[in-house]
Amino acid sequence: MFAHVDINNCYVSCETLFQPHLKGKVVVVLSNNDGCVIARSNEAKAIGIKMADAEFIVRKTLAEHDAVIFSSNYALYADMSARMMNNLARYTYMLMVYSIDEAFLALGNISGIDLETHVDMISRNVMRDTGLSITVGVGPTMALAKLANKASKKMKRDFLVLDTEAKINAAIKDFPIEDVWGIGRQYYEKLKDLGVVTAEDFRQLKPDLVRQQMTVQGWRLHQELWGIACNIIKDVAERSKGIESVRALTPTRPNWK
Repeated sequence: MFAHVDINNCYVSCETLFQPHLKGKVVVVLSNNDGCVIARSNEAKAIGIKMADAEFIVRKTLAEHDAVIFSSNYALYADMSARMMNNLARYTYMLMVYSIDEAFLALGNISGIDLETHVDMISRNVMRDTGLSITVGVGPTMALAKLANKASKKMKRDFLVLDTEAKINAAIKDFPIEDVWGIGRQYYEKLKDLGVVTAEDFRQLKPDLVRQQMTVQGWRLHQELWGIACNIIKDVAERSKGIESVRALTPTRPNWK
């Protein structure tokens, strides 16, 4: 099993952590030259502020809602990221830093635990020890863990564990294909032409067709959505190498609980 963890509204969370009176307000963080929005509080999202909106376009809207605007402070964000990663390392035997606000944790060799309880503990303890709110998604592959994380956000939950076939089927049934990890604009256009709208639609495509249309990367994603692991976590010490692909001539699906 794998867990995917990310900080909710990372840059905004880092800024408001030291100014708690700003929680509940419209808060945005701007890019280096204050040219565009690179982070938004939930309140900013609610009034229609979008990622990468040019500041001059949304300036009036922000002013009307008495928004608090920050210039980016990457030294602060890097420091808070390091605190979270060090905290997460306590709960796994292998951790991969994926970006400044994201990490994958290996949970497969942790025996004698209830995953729901373990993940709830991680979420609560990270908040207690760092002040940062996180979302956790858990699944038998890295792609499903990432999907579980996004699904959890849509459900306004702190975590979601996909540890049975029934849970996976329910999560991917209506999950938008454009929100699946690894589906960029080019792949999205191809899949749209094939009538693929959801992650379940994508799963139902024949593997040979997927490989023909999306190369081996798309095939691996297809396998991962079926619960067949094609990627493994690389230890944090080798974070620059990212994900290692694993090929299997006769992949088998996991034994579900």
